[in-house]
Amino acid sequence: MHRAVFGTKIVSYIYNSDFFSHFAFTFKFASKIKMLPAVKIADIEFARQPLFLAPMEDVTDPAFRLLCKRFGADLVYTEFVSADALIRSVKRTEQKLTILPKERPVAIQIYGRDIPTMVEAAKIVEQACPDILDLNFGCPVKKVA
Repeated sequence: MHRAVFGTKIVSYIYNSDFFSHFAFTFKFASKIKMLPAVKIADIEFARQPLFLAPMEDVTDPAFRLLCKRFGADLVYTEFVSADALIRSVKRTEQKLTILPKERPVAIQIYGRDIPTMVEAAKIVEQACPDILDLNFGCPVKKVA
């Protein structure tokens, strides 16, 4: 058992040689990587190592996105949105397009299989004014796309 001091708190931990040797290797490797340039998507510029919140069904609702922004997320996504459900005006799907001003920048991902449906859905999403519109044509799971 070892103790480490962080600020005014003393934290106890068990020494695990595998963990620390892996950590040391990772640190040694990471120190050789050149600094990456700032990330830019369209006219939105992010820090050198931005933190993006992925779109997750039944997870990334407005309250969760605001919480993630509060704890440092640079970009948040709404829940991913079915293009088919959006063009059929499914209320639950339309609610996923709600964006609060404090969330920005925010992205909306729509997913689908056919181009005409995705184009129509993109026009609907455009009315929500997301900072980024992410198109997902590639999900192979039939239940999703």
